[in-house]
Amino acid sequence: MILYFTIRQKSTQSIHTLKVRMGGVQAKLRIYFSDMSSDHVDGANSAFDEIPDDIILEVFRRLPLNDLKSCFKVCKRFAALLDMRGFWLQKCVRDFKFSKNLLHSLGEEEDFRRLYIKRPYERNLMKNCDASQDMKHWKVTKSGGDGWQVEKSPIGLHPLSQLTHTDGPVGCWATSYGSCHKYQIIDLLEVGCSEHVLDVVRPSIRVSEWYAARVDCAAKYVLKVALLKNNKKELFWKKTITENCLYVAKEILSAGGDWFKAEHVFKDYPAGVRYIGFFHKGKDRQFWAGHFGAKFTFGSVVIDFSHTALTE
Repeated sequence: MILYFTIRQKSTQSIHTLKVRMGGVQAKLRIYFSDMSSDHVDGANSAFDEIPDDIILEVFRRLPLNDLKSCFKVCKRFAALLDMRGFWLQKCVRDFKFSKNLLHSLGEEEDFRRLYIKRPYERNLMKNCDASQDMKHWKVTKSGGDGWQVEKSPIGLHPLSQLTHTDGPVGCWATSYGSCHKYQIIDLLEVGCSEHVLDVVRPSIRVSEWYAARVDCAAKYVLKVALLKNNKKELFWKKTITENCLYVAKEILSAGGDWFKAEHVFKDYPAGVRYIGFFHKGKDRQFWAGHFGAKFTFGSVVIDFSHTALTE
């Protein structure tokens, strides 16, 4: 069968058409979205009823999330199909290529629809990690010297694209002759992690950031990442955090323009972690006016399941 599935809004052109090869017959299904739920698809009731659920689900597996939200409103049959837990599990596997370790680690009560929408695992959880949105999502705690500067293309440094396989210039934050620092807190439950994963599975948490000093000025760089049980920023610099919940990188950088990567993998951390605090700071070492201090970008926090407490 070749099924043509056309999505239309009442007053707009077709969004797109998908073709699914299933076997020996050919069928065509047109679906029109309105603002109100309905148990009927105008003009195609009998043909619509004859189409097996498996074929409709095969089409749904190929649709992006926004279109699935519209499909949910079309009729009760679509809504029931889109309520199936197994469907969202298949979407996670198809669209995000979740690892076997991840899928094996999820609890019996895992909400796969929420997991698909939030996608908290095996991706970077940092927001605005590359200065592309200036200071958005960051809490600035100090702007020493001439303060922070956002550089859409880093000044006085070798291209970072040679190390990260990115296309075009990479943005960064530049510090000054006085200490500049800021932080971001990731709420793990809010981004979609489950308590079962955080407390029982306890997968690896990989953190990293790229940093550099200009070709003409030495600099100082500090990164602190803490796994937290509550949302208190002062814990970033308290020494009471257990060893498995705190990573600190401190570097005195010679002038040279080279990029370096601070990276760490948290393993065997205790149950109860609900937040991750990511704090960084920098300054120059020669007290020059302007923005000759440490520069950094591409902060990353990834929950990746390459190591879990369940495998111990």
